[in-house]
Order: sequence, then structure tokens, then C-alpha cells
Amino acid sequence: MQEDEWSKTREQLIVAQFNRVANDFRQFDQMIWQVPSVAVTLTSFIFAVSLNYVHNSLISGIILLMGGFFDFSLVVALNKHRLYEDVRARYLEEIEKAFNIKHLPLKAEEAENFLAEKSDHTHASFKFFRKKNAFRFLTFSILIFTVSLFGLGVLFIVNYIIHYNLFFRHIIDKL
Repeated sequence: MQEDEWSKTREQLIVAQFNRVANDFRQFDQMIWQVPSVAVTLTSFIFAVSLNYVHNSLISGIILLMGGFFDFSLVVALNKHRLYEDVRARYLEEIEKAFNIKHLPLKAEEAENFLAEKSDHTHASFKFFRKKNAFRFLTFSILIFTVSLFGLGVLFIVNYIIHYNLFFRHIIDKL
């Protein structure tokens, strides 16, 4: 392969990889916002079923614990998607540096500096929220769901064990 052909092929490969990484980034970003939606839906469903429709505290406890394990697995998935998203963002940044393309900001401070360069532009977001990390809030929200499900699950199982033992002790005492 000649030098010219190799250079064109290399450029085409870089563009293809850039597109793939950009699409991966979009997919991971979309998943980061879908996972909390699934967690909220799942947690609501688990609470409704275990507290309103199941009248056995052992079964309710088991359902709550299973929901807690599933919510915890969503936290793991959320964090993995964020890790992969960060890797793609850094890789895009490297490609942009290699081709001397201005990199779009990824953090609030970078975004504020980017907008500050444009003297005619103002942004309407609340300054308080610009410094907060949405990903951490999403992760902690799901962890709160997880802890709630685990806590209630254990509480229901302990309640069942206490009542079960008291019931059988009462029967044994009568014999």
C-alpha cells in the first residue's frame, strides 16, 4: 500500500472509530437516564405488590429482598455505563486534540468557561445546580431504594419468624 493510500485509509478508520465512539457515548448516556426510570418503576411495583397484595410477611420479605438485589444490580450497571461513557468522552477528546478540533466541555465549570468566551450569551440554569453531579444523585437515589427494599424485606422476614415461633409456641403450650 502506498503512503497516500495508507493516509486516506487511516483517516477513514479514524472517522469510523470517531463515529462509533460518539454513538457508544450516546447509547451509554441514554442508559444512564433509563436505569433510574427502571429502578423507580421496579421499586414502586415491588412496594405495591408486597405491601398491598401479598398477605404473608415471609413472601413479602422475600419479594422486597429480591427487589433490593435487582436495584443494587441497577446501581452496578449505572456505574459501569458511566465508566464506559467517561472512557468514550476522553477518547473523543484525544481524537479532537490530534486533529486540532475544539473540544466540547463535559463538566459544568468547562461549560461555564466556554459560554463566558461568548460575551453575548447568557445561560438560564440555576448556579446552585451547575456544581452538582447528577450522576451521583441518581446513584444515591437508587441506593436509597435498595436500602429501603432490603430493610423492609428483613423487617418482614423477622416479623414472620417472630409470629411463626409465637404461634407454634402457643400451640405447643396447649398440648
